[in-house]
Amino acid sequence: MSEEHNDEHKSHGMAKLAIAGVAAASAAVTYFLYGPKADENRAKLRGWMLKAKGEIMEELEELEDVTMEKYEEIVDRVMVKYYEYKGENQESVDAFKARLKEHASEIIALVKEKLSDAEMKLDDAEAKVEEM
Repeated sequence: MSEEHNDEHKSHGMAKLAIAGVAAASAAVTYFLYGPKADENRAKLRGWMLKAKGEIMEELEELEDVTMEKYEEIVDRVMVKYYEYKGENQESVDAFKARLKEHASEIIALVKEKLSDAEMKLDDAEAKVEEM
């Protein structure tokens, strides 16, 4: 296999990972802000919650496969620092963490669906380029 072909293959893999990350973040945020409890979720959302969700999404973007175990590990790891966040009590952090975990299966399903859609679109685009 030529070095040029290897570089193309690596670029293809990186593109898939980038699309997967964006899809994962989009699915989770969309579910939280527009899902069945959207009004309630948006009303409760505070600045620190947005920051925490952003950190969680960044970590999810780096995964090739999002599993329940990986999702919960990321949520636990990120939320630890918010227990000491000024102005927030442990109960509100626990409640937010519980909501994130309560909807984990729905978020993971959406992420996997988005990943699948993104990969199919990338494959279709590659096929069109090869046809040229």
